[in-house]
Amino acid sequence: MLFDNIFLNMIISLTGPSGAGKGYLKTALLQRFVSLKELRWTTTRSLRPGEIQGDTRESISKQEFGELACAGEFKFVQQLFNNSYGIRRHFLKNESGFFLTEFHIENLILAHSQELCLIAVGLIPQSFEFLNERLKRRATESAKEIESRLISAKNEISLINQHRHLFSLLVKFSGTNEHTVADTVSEFLKHQINP
Repeated sequence: MLFDNIFLNMIISLTGPSGAGKGYLKTALLQRFVSLKELRWTTTRSLRPGEIQGDTRESISKQEFGELACAGEFKFVQQLFNNSYGIRRHFLKNESGFFLTEFHIENLILAHSQELCLIAVGLIPQSFEFLNERLKRRATESAKEIESRLISAKNEISLINQHRHLFSLLVKFSGTNEHTVADTVSEFLKHQINP
């Protein structure tokens, strides 16, 4: 099994392309559900503004990540945009409850094949123009990186649509419905989590 049974009761996964609103939704859900915790990922990506080392992200060098991966330190590893992400085994063994995280669609497919106790929420942007504007507005990537993410988004959205059966809930995200999306997902999760 991908995760030890002692680790958790439920993983709630947000899946969608970069800029689709996963960060906004994650923040909204963590504020609404006090019993919900965010899974902590170790990554080779630099921390973004507002991220605190060791809180929900641990940024380390590619060499250190590789050494830890070879030593079997990570239970789950995913590669995204030239960065590695892993969940440390000791975190999984020492924590339990309801956990919120983001899975790339290919990793969500893998997670489902591992028979996880998983609720998958898919986010699809209303348009690529909207996605492009969101990525530019958050100002965490260069123009070249944004272009790469938009190319990747087309493939991700296609895979999400091909694997609709993996999602407990699939919603369209736009700049005008952020609160509505948060309300919709919260209402859906209320039956799974006690706020």
